[in-house]
Amino acid sequence: MNANELKRRTSDFAHMCVKFALSLPKTQLGNHIRGQLIRSATSVAANYRAACNAQSKLSFISKMSIVVEEADESEFWLEFALEEGIVNKVDAEKLLYEAHQIASIFITARRTSQQKLKAKAKTINLKSHFTLHQSSIAFHTSPIVNHTSHFTNPKSQMSSHIPGAIIIEGHVQGLSNARALGEVGIPVYVVDKVKCIASHSKYCKKNSFYVPIFKPMNLQIFLITLAKNENIRDWVLIPSNDHAVYTLSRNKKKITGFL
Repeated sequence: MNANELKRRTSDFAHMCVKFALSLPKTQLGNHIRGQLIRSATSVAANYRAACNAQSKLSFISKMSIVVEEADESEFWLEFALEEGIVNKVDAEKLLYEAHQIASIFITARRTSQQKLKAKAKTINLKSHFTLHQSSIAFHTSPIVNHTSHFTNPKSQMSSHIPGAIIIEGHVQGLSNARALGEVGIPVYVVDKVKCIASHSKYCKKNSFYVPIFKPMNLQIFLITLAKNENIRDWVLIPSNDHAVYTLSRNKKKITGFL
């Protein structure tokens, strides 16, 4: 259903609940349920209209949460009135079904919005790391090149036009980074001095590289050579622990000058 159809449906639900509430007996219990049901049912329609005019994704999700809560509360008061035996069973069950359907629709819509917001936040997080700008990549010969990969990969299997990430050291934090990036479609390479757990992740197990000597100068040469061989452009380096940060920082200017 589109937004206009949902506006109409929630408004119709509110009107039906008002008519139903007005038919309740003029007793203390009936009066209490009447007021509560009218308030919650009309709030469903009003807050959905407000959600449609939300200025941000967070505001939209917040309003949708109110819609879900009010629909669920309407369902509660309808059930309560039915259990007390003070209403027509057929009319009450019809409204109960509609209240449940409306709650389900907006629970799904809220979940979808939350997932999109989460994916966007991960992408923004990635961009906050320092970028590997590649104006030109110089090829450096080094004995490390003979030991760079666990597999034969003469040409990169990933498009050079898709920005990705090189994770330095792939143990627990490295694995977490690989999953977070891979789940939102960002290509991932992992570089470590040993075969690490991140290399087994489905997001980078085919792109795991081994540096025999994990010292600043060796890593600098290795990364520049890797960028050349894999045709990497505009990727980011993500150090996964203090040692990786230290190793990169020692040659940050030289690395970012080539990559």
